[in-house]
Amino acid sequence: DGVAKAIVAVPNPQITRRIEQINAPVTPFEAAIKCTGSFYGLGSAAQIDSYNSKNGAYYFAANNPADPHFSDSRSGSVEIGTPIATVNGMLYGNISTNGGTVRPSPYITGTIDNNVPFTCPPFVMPTNLPPPQPAPTSVTSTTTITPPVAGTAVVPTYYVLSQLSGKLIINAVGAAQTYVAIHVTNDMTAHIDVKPNVHVKIFFDGNMDVKGRDIENETNLAANLQYYAISPASPGTTQFIHIDPPGDFAATFYAPSADVVLHGNPDLIGAMVCKTFY
Repeated sequence: DGVAKAIVAVPNPQITRRIEQINAPVTPFEAAIKCTGSFYGLGSAAQIDSYNSKNGAYYFAANNPADPHFSDSRSGSVEIGTPIATVNGMLYGNISTNGGTVRPSPYITGTIDNNVPFTCPPFVMPTNLPPPQPAPTSVTSTTTITPPVAGTAVVPTYYVLSQLSGKLIINAVGAAQTYVAIHVTNDMTAHIDVKPNVHVKIFFDGNMDVKGRDIENETNLAANLQYYAISPASPGTTQFIHIDPPGDFAATFYAPSADVVLHGNPDLIGAMVCKTFY
């Protein structure tokens, strides 16, 4: 009747809300190949697949649904920022283009999306690295580095090299997981030998011109050898990464301003971000 009305506390909540947040790491390598410009791969004899390094060494499983690691083998995706029409070779994964006309085919196992524009900002040298080691400052012949401390992923042992044209061997500190960062203020033309338990990031200002055998990552885990090409200050300056035969290799390449050319038919375990891909 509306008489003696009062606000009464509810003994138990009548509505509850639960918010679940799922966090996942984000890396620069969301695809096997991410190319902002022209893409002239794959060759007719090429293929891209994937694997989970936690399961051991890579082996091909993408055509065997009964394989226990089959579910990890078909994430070899390609992202292309231009309107391409065709992709040769076998792609065990998805493909996206920016205005392309790629159509379903037996050579693409995943989804096709021709309406995915994206950009990759120029890469600049990180500013949060520790002070560099006093030596070496240049490598023109076979040189071995054993860092004074194992370091961490956040605070690696840091070297600045004005030249890296000789063979560089990087050892671990005892049996410890060892973290190293190297800034090459010139071109990359060297043979790099990364020993087990070593995790290396190599930043370089110029171009890279090597053979596949010069990229020696003894664990064959791509994350243990990461190359970062610092974008030229002038957008009109060209930058390239040329990798010639012979030799297979395991590494990642983040080079959003570089034209990448892989000659021959190497097996590459890793991922690549680039401007153009040949």
